[in-house]
Amino acid sequence: MKITPVEGKVFGAVVTDVSLAQLTGEAFSEIKAAFLKYGFLLFPEQHLTESQSAAFGARFGELEFGGILFANVEKRDDGSFGELIEFDSQRMRTNVGNEAWHTDSTYKPI
Repeated sequence: MKITPVEGKVFGAVVTDVSLAQLTGEAFSEIKAAFLKYGFLLFPEQHLTESQSAAFGARFGELEFGGILFANVEKRDDGSFGELIEFDSQRMRTNVGNEAWHTDSTYKPI
């Protein structure tokens, strides 16, 4: 695994040469330490399923909810994804508006 600080920035790192879908306990410990050190981590070329993504997140602690892989497509009942949502729809305007930064569940004590 390679952890490279984001060049020219005061926080953030890129983590490569690791498979998040097949992460050992030792590798996760390195990732968690890097997260605490750098504040956020980028994992390029990780193509996780929804369940693999949730499993990785759960290693950091209890999840409030899982996630969806794509915010610009509809998820079908069988778990697959359909066509792109039209850019000028209200849903996509909301998605684009959230691209800058937002935080969920700030009303909770923890």
